[in-house]
Amino acid sequence: MNKDKKKEIIPDIMFDIMKGPGKGGFIAVPRRLMEQVINEKCGHRMNCYEAYLYLIFRAGYADCEDRNLKRGEFFCSLRGLSQVFGWCFRRTKMFIGTLELHGIVTIRRVKRGYVILMRYYDEMCMQQQKKERVSKRDAVAERLFDEFWKLYHDIVPVPPVDVYMARKVWMKMTDGERKMAIDNIEGYYYSLRLVKYARSAYNYLLNKSYIICIAYEESGE
Repeated sequence: MNKDKKKEIIPDIMFDIMKGPGKGGFIAVPRRLMEQVINEKCGHRMNCYEAYLYLIFRAGYADCEDRNLKRGEFFCSLRGLSQVFGWCFRRTKMFIGTLELHGIVTIRRVKRGYVILMRYYDEMCMQQQKKERVSKRDAVAERLFDEFWKLYHDIVPVPPVDVYMARKVWMKMTDGERKMAIDNIEGYYYSLRLVKYARSAYNYLLNKSYIICIAYEESGE
């Protein structure tokens, strides 16, 4: 396929949209509304943007074990797509082939048709951005846990045990709870009547001893 022919099928700007769908922001559109819009276009001649939107719509939003399909995949035949797009078979084949060539889709031949994977499906659904945000938050939480762990054992004379369990509790805490847990270590320690009652870092977090410390200070005892 020569370069000029490719441009007739898919404008170059569309590849930027496909591979970076979040660059211009997102608009949440109900799936049922999108279904009505697409149903109005089915069988009528679509442009390449409408055809790609149809592919996104067809992709499954969850795994389908009965049909052996993963999230972002759907089953189709090229002739069936041709009828939906209002195109000739040759143009549909070139359109799908061009998407595969540029890494937009992955095509798997199966009995009576193809399984198409929309490789940027998670980005289109904003799931990739959510995963990245969660990953960044987890990285910050991990760093703060290391700071907490060191500070706790610098202040409270207990063995540094159960680090795995303590980290597990820490990752479930809110940002506010983590801040209190760090800020109130010293207050907790000096509120103890006897040092032998000092809790391990894990039990300090699990039992929310940093909140007990606040209640102790407010009581003036």
